[in-house]
Amino acid sequence: MSSSTHPSETILSPEEKHVDATSSPDPTAPISPAEEKLTPAKVAAPPTPTVLTAPAWLSVAGASACLFSTFGFSNAFGVFQDYYETTLLPDSSPNAIAWVGSVSFGLIFLGGMVGGLLMDRFGPRPLFIYQAIVYPLSAMLTSLCTEYYQILLAQGILQGLSLACSFSVPIACCMIWFKEKKGIAIGIVVSFSSLGGVVWPIIVKALLDNVGFGWTWRAIGFIVFGLLCFTAATVTSPLPQHQTNLRLFKGKSTSPEKESAPGPAPPRQPFFYAEAFRHLPYDLFALAYFFVFLGLTYTLFFLPTWGGTKGLSSSLQVYSLSILNAASIFGRLLVPIAADKLGAFNLIIFCAGACMIIVFASMGVTGPAGVLVVGGFYGFTSGGVISLLASCTASVTPDLRRISSALGQLSACAAVAALLGSPICGWIIASPAGFTGAQGFSGGSLGLGALLMVSCGKGQLSEQGLISTRSRNVRMAD
Repeated sequence: MSSSTHPSETILSPEEKHVDATSSPDPTAPISPAEEKLTPAKVAAPPTPTVLTAPAWLSVAGASACLFSTFGFSNAFGVFQDYYETTLLPDSSPNAIAWVGSVSFGLIFLGGMVGGLLMDRFGPRPLFIYQAIVYPLSAMLTSLCTEYYQILLAQGILQGLSLACSFSVPIACCMIWFKEKKGIAIGIVVSFSSLGGVVWPIIVKALLDNVGFGWTWRAIGFIVFGLLCFTAATVTSPLPQHQTNLRLFKGKSTSPEKESAPGPAPPRQPFFYAEAFRHLPYDLFALAYFFVFLGLTYTLFFLPTWGGTKGLSSSLQVYSLSILNAASIFGRLLVPIAADKLGAFNLIIFCAGACMIIVFASMGVTGPAGVLVVGGFYGFTSGGVISLLASCTASVTPDLRRISSALGQLSACAAVAALLGSPICGWIIASPAGFTGAQGFSGGSLGLGALLMVSCGKGQLSEQGLISTRSRNVRMAD
């Protein structure tokens, strides 16, 4: 005799009951701490394309032009340091002149924090258009300067503000485009900043000797205007501009596209990526990079001046900086490629430690040949340190969808160090300690930064092990 059932009920097989139970989870069920730690919002990577297209490689070309004309030009400040001390500003101390380069160099990284956040909201093109207008303007205004305070305002502050988006934004765009060949893309881009450090000192020296100070800066303005227009036309990002839904000010959105978009609104992200500073490896890496940059700028700024005390001629002083940047090309190109197999943290610790050893070894240099050797080896290792900033930042960033913000905030930490490093070294050089004391300060800072990077790498491994343990516990509980 068959049993009767209620008409409103449906008989389900055991398999159908299992599918129904798993497809309709209880929305009110509490989330365990382990599950919250492993939520996709914190570990999801940006939706990078799997097949590289023309826009991806055009972004690499445009980013390379950007770093050649901006960051590469800043690497050539040693030529202006020597020219200002001997010709234009002979009454100013080396410490005071070093502030010009430090302010400009520091603002490149400090502005990267705001640039990365604005890129998340508006995309890269408006930032590059701003740069293509203000950077040539600062060069034209510098060509009219005759006093120290004018040089500081035009070349130091205005040029530094114009270069605020020249490092973190193009690097972040390339990291978003490239998923599997990220090391190669970043290596190509940052190597062009070293190429600029090779070419710009030669160009500047030739112009200063032939057309004078004013037309030197006007020629620089015309050159960088063309390069940055190319950057603004080619560098793009595959991410939609509204993905992070950043709000500069409170209020209702006026975008009709977002107002009419079906479904729930995307979560509102804070303007500053404060969540990253609750991540211990990120904090340790920021502190480590502060001390590395505190000691890194000494040789970049004072190599020609120090070489003059060891018997280098005026022409070789300029070419010593070109040798340093030429060696840096190989460091910035080869080290990121090797990092894909050997590990970014392993290589950045090695490069920072090698920089420390080279600076301490330079205390024993007695002749011109030793200066050129120091410049070559230091260029290679310092190039490796700078080129691995983006890769290591990606390793310690909780949410890779906000990599540009994380990279910009780390650049701001490095900016403070870059702002203070060379003036402190200039003050030490002017004291009885001289260049030996400045070398000790630089080497000690690099060594402390390398030790902190070792701690950062161990903290990253510990946290990854903790996440793996919690993930395993969640699966076992299920």
